[in-house]
Amino acid sequence: MSDSQSVIGILTLGFEPRQYIQTVEEAVALKKEMERRGIYVDISWTPGYADIPGNERADALAKEACREGENRFLDDTTTTHSDVKMGAIETCTIKWQRQWELSDIGRFLHALKPNVQEKSYPDIPDRKTYCQIAQLGMGYAKLNDYLSKIGVVNSNLCDCGHPETVEHYLLHCENFFNERKLLRIKIYKLVRVTNLTLDLLFKNSNN
Repeated sequence: MSDSQSVIGILTLGFEPRQYIQTVEEAVALKKEMERRGIYVDISWTPGYADIPGNERADALAKEACREGENRFLDDTTTTHSDVKMGAIETCTIKWQRQWELSDIGRFLHALKPNVQEKSYPDIPDRKTYCQIAQLGMGYAKLNDYLSKIGVVNSNLCDCGHPETVEHYLLHCENFFNERKLLRIKIYKLVRVTNLTLDLLFKNSNN
C-alpha cells in the first residue's frame, strides 16, 4: 500500500519516474519477477496521514530507504542492470564507430557524417521524406549513376547529358534550376548562406 498516487502510477500504469530512477527500476523488475513466478502483487492506494497508527513513522522509514538505495548505487562495488546496459551500449558504439571508420562502403555518407552518434535529420516531418534524404545522403538514391551500377539502367547519364550523381542532381542539374533557386532562398532565411554544398545540405541541422 502507498499514499503516493505517483508511485501507484509508476508501478501499475507505467508512468515515468522523475527521481529515485534506479530504485524504481529495481522495484519494477522485482514486481515482474514475482508475477512471473505466479506471485500476484497487489499495489493499492491509501489516504496519507488519515489517522492511521504509525503512518508518519512508515513514511519517514520509506524516505530513508529511498536515500539509502540511491547511495548504494553510488558504490563502485555494486553493478546494476543499468550499469550493464550502459556498458553494452558504449561498447557497441565504439565497435560501430571503428567499423564505420574502416569500412570500404558508405564513404559518401561517411564524408558527411563521420560520427555514428550524430543524429540524422531530426526535423524531417515524415518517414517518406526521411528515407529519400537518407538515400541521397548514402548515395543509393534512384539516380542513374547508382542505378547503372546495379544494372537497373544502361547509362549513368542524366537527361541533361551529365552523370546523374547526387552532387549533380542537387547542385548542378539545369532541369531543377527553379527548385534549387527556391531551396537557396529557404536556406538563406534559415542560416544566411547562399552557396549550396553537399556538406551544408546533409549536415545535422543542429550544427
